[in-house]
Amino acid sequence: MGKHVACICIISAIIMLVNVLTGGALPAHAEADGPCDPLPVTGNLIEVTPAQAGQLRTLIAGASTGDTFLLHDGTYNLNGDYVWIDTPGITIRSYSGNREAVIIDANYTGSEIITIAASDVTLADLTLMRAYTHPIHVVSTSSGDTNNTLIYNVHIIDPREQAIKINPSMSGYYMDNGTVACSHIELTDTCLLYTSDAADEED
Repeated sequence: MGKHVACICIISAIIMLVNVLTGGALPAHAEADGPCDPLPVTGNLIEVTPAQAGQLRTLIAGASTGDTFLLHDGTYNLNGDYVWIDTPGITIRSYSGNREAVIIDANYTGSEIITIAASDVTLADLTLMRAYTHPIHVVSTSSGDTNNTLIYNVHIIDPREQAIKINPSMSGYYMDNGTVACSHIELTDTCLLYTSDAADEED
């Protein structure tokens, strides 16, 4: 598969995904190029700094429903790790509200960046870049549906495969009532190289 074709496939997958999550139409607050009101900050607030990037997975694995992780400005290098969310009702967002100032960088190592396997999870005001596979992967589990995912004001840069992937488990549970809003997916020339490599591996 050619480089440009690989990137076009990813863009097409995203358009299909937004249609699935929103029922075919963007919510009113997600109009193209329009202002996006900041989400209210709620819950039990937990501040995280870039120096804790290596602990991010552990911190979130120990979360309780209602926890909101506020990531301070800087780059969070995952170094092959990823974040798995299986606690419902948690939020990961930037402390400043500036998505360009909080970067979670996978450096094309590991696999995904964030896997969502619980309902009522919010990702907001973040940049996710250089995922080896998917920056965001929403899945159901063997015990229930994954509903009400909110991806808001998120900038995704150069995913190697699908930028936002959703797929059910094999146990008959699904994902529903999710929203992608006020977000931007960017594919640079670097993406052309890595998505082409991924397509060649699948051929």
